[in-house]
Amino acid sequence: MLSFSDCIDNLPIISTHEHHTPFPTDECCSLETIFANSYVGWCGVKLNKKEDRRRFLELICGNSYFVWYEKALNDIFHFGGEITVDNWDSISDMTCEAYKHAEFHTDIFINKCRFTRAILDAYTDPGFDNRRPDLYAPSFRINSFLYGNHIECSDHNGNNAQKLYGECSDFDEYLVMIERVIAEMKDRGCVALKSALAYDRSLEFKPQSKQVAEKVFGKRPVSVTPEERKAFGDFIFDYICLLAAKYNLPLQNHTGLANLSGSNPMNLIPMIEKHGDTKFVLFHGGYPWTEEIAALSHNYGNVYADICWLPTICTSASERLLHSLIETARDTSRITWGGDSWFVTESYGQALAARYVVKNVLSEKISQGYMMEGRARMIAERIFTRNAEELYGL
Repeated sequence: MLSFSDCIDNLPIISTHEHHTPFPTDECCSLETIFANSYVGWCGVKLNKKEDRRRFLELICGNSYFVWYEKALNDIFHFGGEITVDNWDSISDMTCEAYKHAEFHTDIFINKCRFTRAILDAYTDPGFDNRRPDLYAPSFRINSFLYGNHIECSDHNGNNAQKLYGECSDFDEYLVMIERVIAEMKDRGCVALKSALAYDRSLEFKPQSKQVAEKVFGKRPVSVTPEERKAFGDFIFDYICLLAAKYNLPLQNHTGLANLSGSNPMNLIPMIEKHGDTKFVLFHGGYPWTEEIAALSHNYGNVYADICWLPTICTSASERLLHSLIETARDTSRITWGGDSWFVTESYGQALAARYVVKNVLSEKISQGYMMEGRARMIAERIFTRNAEELYGL
């Protein structure tokens, strides 16, 4: 029988959230390119010239994004544990060569990440599965529907619903189009709806009348007030919550960070309470509002906590939240995890971080006498695989 540590390291995973681009990539994936296309690039430390490397490594070496990505790259390319100024170019040569080959990405997905499936949020082509249905089950991003009142509007990714799915002559036709598209996406294999609206606006959604929203439809963006734009979006999100229940599609919600002032998951309470049959999956542990996520999963039977991305946002915060969720969530089916990365190599770093967090938290629960090892193993299996299987019908 595998030790508890080895058991966690060898568990298969269904990643509930990825942004993987089709592979292989066309560009040379040097270390500079890899970091620029990862969360490490979000840190804002310059890496434009060879002379920047020493300062970059000094400033970034403790950041969770970098720490876990470096561990993943080292396990793949075996460069001695740490990226240095001296070995930088040789590592870049290895990554540039490896990323050219589709089989490299497939191998990392299956044999390093140990993913059996991943839910793909292809936000530039909502509902796309990278033409790899063996690896990916798509989610369908719904942001553009809240920004489709006029052909000149767009969400933060530049998407407009009427451009993507057909122009509509009136508001009733627009609502019919939204339902038609969601139904079609489910028929194509989408297993969830995805809201990344925290990058566009506040998550404070209030019930609005159809008449209020209809007055906004067809107006050019320059003629719409912020209050009208919010009211239109509120009504459309409310409608999408209804459709999510009708078509039995969990509604994944980006919470925390993003537009920080409006991304507190508590803002979703009015919709959570109104739509009791809709499964609200709250992403990223709501960071920094992690205890709020635990409280929501305690109070509402239609709330699920997904700690995707959180282990590399802040590893210690992820551990604290997992302790709370194990103790507080209504049952053990409420916790899932996903990698949330563009390159599968970064997803491997995310998986390493997630296994580290789950292992530490459950080991502590065992050592403190809170639970026996058998139950801890069962909870780990649920977090990484069984809960996603049940929630998304995979």
